[in-house]
Amino acid sequence: MVSRVEKIALARGAQKKLTLSGEKIGVIVVDSFPALGTLAALRFLEWLQENSEGVVSLPTGKSPQYFIREVTRFVAGWREKSIQRELAEGGVDHNCQPDLRGLHFVQIDEFYPINPKQHNSFYYFVNKYYLKGFGLNPAKALLIAIYGESGFEKLKERIELLLKYFIEAYPGQKDTAAVQKLKGMTREWEADCLWGYFGWSSKFVRHLRLGFYKGDLFTQDPTFKRDILPVIRLLEYVLPAALCI
Repeated sequence: MVSRVEKIALARGAQKKLTLSGEKIGVIVVDSFPALGTLAALRFLEWLQENSEGVVSLPTGKSPQYFIREVTRFVAGWREKSIQRELAEGGVDHNCQPDLRGLHFVQIDEFYPINPKQHNSFYYFVNKYYLKGFGLNPAKALLIAIYGESGFEKLKERIELLLKYFIEAYPGQKDTAAVQKLKGMTREWEADCLWGYFGWSSKFVRHLRLGFYKGDLFTQDPTFKRDILPVIRLLEYVLPAALCI
């Protein structure tokens, strides 16, 4: 794919692509770190429009802070005239709003043996800024976290405990939080497979994970922010001509 975003950036004065000795990937040099974040965000959105179900491994740490800020800003304000003008001027088709929920995310690194729930872990970073911040589908994410276990023996113990748990569980038993998450991921995968069998792309399937159902005898009352707002946002995004319940 010929990148219109890169062509416009070069025309605006960004340094021409450099071909370094032995390098196979071109380089574009811009004037500042924030400008790099904006250019990377525009190029990412341009790529996303052609690869709505692509595989991504996005950076962690300090380096992507402006990239994350700009992608969030563009996506959140996609229908605003000022954002559409900025997208068009940068080389992105503002008439084709990308859907990040179809992407498959792969975490590329992690500190060892840090607990994934610790705020300095890359697992924590990915969940905060990409899965929640970008709205990526957790069921399509390959993350480096094994329920907090830090070694093979601990992992083996965890598997044995899960096997024992499922053998002894009785119908209707409320599962632990970890098992609820595991079952939820499995059911989402099964749903994606089922709709795929009937010819539906996974980008048209939404798993909202509404929180009022906890497996208790009496379910919790729905709340606006947790259970209603996600449905409203989905309807605003899809703009369906008909709605069935």
